[in-house]
Amino acid sequence: MALTLTDRYRSVFNTEDGKIVLSDILDMCNFFSLVEPGADTLILRNLAMKILVKLGINDKSDITGALLNIPYTDLYKETK
Repeated sequence: MALTLTDRYRSVFNTEDGKIVLSDILDMCNFFSLVEPGADTLILRNLAMKILVKLGINDKSDITGALLNIPYTDLYKETK
């Protein structure tokens, strides 16, 4: 069975290094910015969305589900 392009994207970005690189790409595209994008940054944010779509993440519920599956690190755990 031949791999789809989505399978290939997931294969690349589903490694530890791939996740770091994907996060950096999304950050460079202002995907996580809370500021309303101007025309120049809107192009970059749209590119980030295209990458997510190629990964099979097509809507808000997919993005939310993906974010909720990220494990907590010690940095985010409450200290007692």
